[in-house]
Amino acid sequence: MYEYDLVLQTDVNTKGYSNWFYFAVNSKFKKTFKFNIVNMQKAQSLFMSGMKVAVFSRQKFNRDKVEWHR
Repeated sequence: MYEYDLVLQTDVNTKGYSNWFYFAVNSKFKKTFKFNIVNMQKAQSLFMSGMKVAVFSRQKFNRDKVEWHR
């Protein structure tokens, strides 16, 4: 398994918030990845209340025609 810590930049024109993010992983091999978002520090963030990140997997789309999912 490959594990990465992600550090988000703050959104432009905010007081230091990171409300959204996008990144891509390009892997031709069947690997397991774990991503830790380490600086989600907004006190009232919905992520702190159990909201999950939306994910798009090209492999899942090609196999099951599933687009964005949680």
